[in-house]
Amino acid sequence: MDVVCVGGGPAGLFFAVCARRRVPGLSVRVVERTRPGATSGWGVTYSDRLMDLLHANDPGGAAEVRARSVAWHEQEWRLHGSSAYVPHFRSALERSALLEILTRRAVELGAEVEFGQEVDDVSALRGADLVVAADGVGSRVRRQFGEHFGTTTVTGRNRYLWLGTDRVFPRMTFPFERTDAGWIWMHAYPSSRTSSTCVVECPPETWEGLGLDTMPTDQGLRLLAEVFAEPLRGRPLTGRSAHDPGSWQRFQHLTNQSWVHENVALMGDAAHAAHFTWASGTRLGMTDAAALAESLAAERDPAAALAAYDRRRRERANRTVESARRRAERWEQLDGQLDRDALTFVYGKSGRRDEATLRRLRPVYQVGQLGVVRAAGRRARAARRWYRNRGRWPSGNGAPVVPAGDRVPSR
Repeated sequence: MDVVCVGGGPAGLFFAVCARRRVPGLSVRVVERTRPGATSGWGVTYSDRLMDLLHANDPGGAAEVRARSVAWHEQEWRLHGSSAYVPHFRSALERSALLEILTRRAVELGAEVEFGQEVDDVSALRGADLVVAADGVGSRVRRQFGEHFGTTTVTGRNRYLWLGTDRVFPRMTFPFERTDAGWIWMHAYPSSRTSSTCVVECPPETWEGLGLDTMPTDQGLRLLAEVFAEPLRGRPLTGRSAHDPGSWQRFQHLTNQSWVHENVALMGDAAHAAHFTWASGTRLGMTDAAALAESLAAERDPAAALAAYDRRRRERANRTVESARRRAERWEQLDGQLDRDALTFVYGKSGRRDEATLRRLRPVYQVGQLGVVRAAGRRARAARRWYRNRGRWPSGNGAPVVPAGDRVPSR
């Protein structure tokens, strides 16, 4: 069977890895429109669930991902000059590093990976027995078949922009800043030992009030660096590159009623797009990849394999998108909660606790903020992770951890 995968992101490349490992006789070609090393976004965050998936399907690749990753043990929420800390173990690595590893593994296993190749018309791939559309939210392959996939998109209200900085945050950090135009905040996390990813988000009123809707990109980056000067420790914010700094967006929550049409299958963001606050988009796409490879290995008939893939993944992924959309809506309705201090805000932002309950539980929350309590919690969680991973990683404790102290480059 000849398979062409349109799109060389994490989902498409991991599919090539999984398919070649599970069905060695399968011919797999990945076609990517960008040049090698070109990528949108900065860092990719992941939980142990993604490492489990990688290890189950390609232990060698999993070891490389782990070696290139950084990690943190808690979140920091900053509001009105105060901070609140919440236990939260995640890992991250640069998206470019993940793509480099997956590309190398796919080629080593016998897949072909072609860069700089546009696919505007699926009819150009008529020689393929299966076409996998892994070409993102705006998938050209999916759009070519119009109503057959039953695509639904819901556009979010807030504006957001993916940026980076050379200030290395020691943990996932959410600084909220009040401006004359309204509130604006960042989702900041370390993505390598020398850089961090910063997703800036704000309501449309703030975006327009600050002039970010009409401001030149370089001027906008300088303004944002001034707004977030304290959490950034004076370091600049940068776009993806000088030629492609990125643009403000509104999130497109995307689902499909079917992931299969004739010999075309959807995968990753072409099939579903869950809001970035869910922090699982990469894992979802790579889970699709492993599931399709397993179906192709289990079913001799390609049509039966595609049906099994659709059955196994679509409804679950669509539920995740809906859950992520509801979470995103809470980020779009924060104004009434941002007059609180950081600790009260963190434990009240879900809206599940009334003010009286928050006041009553505040002493309990405050105990959890003590340095000695936080340190004990980190040790206990690290021990559980060591026990869980002891059979896979020599150290048993997942990805390397970012040093506890803040690090900024020398000026």
